[in-house]
Amino acid sequence: NTITGSTLQLFPAGGDALTCSNGGSYTITNNITSGETLTVSGTSTLLVTGSVATGVTINTGITLRGTGTLGALLVNNGATVWPGTTTTTSDTKGILTVTRLTMTSGAFLKLRGSINSPLQTDQVRVTGAGTPVNLGGSTLQLDLYALPGTYNYTEPLIALTGGGTFTGNSFAAITE
Repeated sequence: NTITGSTLQLFPAGGDALTCSNGGSYTITNNITSGETLTVSGTSTLLVTGSVATGVTINTGITLRGTGTLGALLVNNGATVWPGTTTTTSDTKGILTVTRLTMTSGAFLKLRGSINSPLQTDQVRVTGAGTPVNLGGSTLQLDLYALPGTYNYTEPLIALTGGGTFTGNSFAAITE
């Protein structure tokens, strides 16, 4: 299921919910320029490669993937944000850009990456100022692959490009 078009207004006042069900995959490849916060519920994957200027809230059972640009992103308990579009061991870095990132307890941030040279890993870029990142006791899931050897990795997994800072600055758990 693809939500297509060039530039559109999705979910005007009073109609701000998208339900993804049956384990399907839904793709936003266009630019959503206005409307209320997009709230996504169900048991599916939402892939964003375009832009959603409004805020996005994902709920239990939803995995948000992509390399697009979003407004404020709220990841609730049982939901997963996973930058990028591939699940393979390619060295393609997936970058998801948001203005704010708020993770709640029980939410997941999944990052896939190579720790080979050149070092590549998925990343969330946060462009907002002030305190645009709250990890809220969420869980970081790392899916790393490598050839034998030792490497130093210094690039941030969550990059603050708008000059902001973190609040709730720790994950409750880090898993692989």
